[in-house]
Amino acid sequence: MFMSSRKKLGERGAIAFLTVLFIVIILTIVTTGFVRLMVREQRQSTDIQLSAQALYAAEAGVEDAVHVLREQINGASVTLNESICDPADTSPSSVSPQLNGDSEYTCQLIDLQPEDFIQGADSYKSILIPLNAVDSSGNPTSFGRININWHNNVDDGVVGFRPNSTSTPPTNLPPVSAWTFPAMVRAEVIRVPAGSFTRDDLYNNRQTVFLNPTNGGSGIINNPATVHASIVSAPCSSAGTHACSMQIRRPGGFNVADDYFLRLVLLYRPGEIRVALEDASGNPVDIEDAQALIDVTGRATDVFRRLQVRVRLEQGLDIFPPFIMATSDDVCKELIARDTVASVDSCLP
Repeated sequence: MFMSSRKKLGERGAIAFLTVLFIVIILTIVTTGFVRLMVREQRQSTDIQLSAQALYAAEAGVEDAVHVLREQINGASVTLNESICDPADTSPSSVSPQLNGDSEYTCQLIDLQPEDFIQGADSYKSILIPLNAVDSSGNPTSFGRININWHNNVDDGVVGFRPNSTSTPPTNLPPVSAWTFPAMVRAEVIRVPAGSFTRDDLYNNRQTVFLNPTNGGSGIINNPATVHASIVSAPCSSAGTHACSMQIRRPGGFNVADDYFLRLVLLYRPGEIRVALEDASGNPVDIEDAQALIDVTGRATDVFRRLQVRVRLEQGLDIFPPFIMATSDDVCKELIARDTVASVDSCLP
């Protein structure tokens, strides 16, 4: 009887011990998981804060780079580091990459000769791009092809394309409210002859084409003079970065001795445009004095953020105004010749 009671007490003690051990294990697991969750959330919160600080540091690097470019435009002696991750030598300007003890921008690249020109464009707003081609050594060179791409398939949205068929003449254009395609592009190539030139020289050395976004077309204009003031079908596709493309060539190429400009106007809707140059063999060449590509990496402790920004270099490009006058109403012309007192097409109020 005594042994039986002692055995039962031992069994009860073992059961109690196992129960307590089980509860301790469960509490340990729950506590460990809770602590890990707290640490993870704290780390995520810290990463978000550090990521924002790194982004601010990168933005500061971009602002410093813009300051450097402004100093260079104003004639200051500025050395731009285009291929190494160092802040620009801005003497006599003052730029410091160190923002505080934990935040700085660690890499700053300023490329004045990017491989392409990319910019978002509003509808009916003229963009004038100097086509100054340079080779891999940075020396001016001739080029043979102008590549125009527009309508970013991601940022500008997915749209349809106009049919490229005789049943839909390109001149049969719908109103703006019914336009559901990428923008139609008015592209004007302007050649400024070397040496002295007249207004007639500028007028006679420009060709304008209207690029119609369709689901067909060759995508190549071999001589813009033969299609001056015409509507040309431009092939478009939902594949790739930009939906529509057109390549403009010129007999004999684009001579390095002359200056060339490309004026683009997006009709019907805004969008992103990209312009790149190639030599006669199709090899890409860089573009100078049109746009600067600023590439900055910011750091906050062990978190890094990279930021790329393009800045227009458009000083002096107002010598080619897009138009003299613009109006949505009728235009009245009145000619009055003095002395002989003649009046033609008098306008009524």
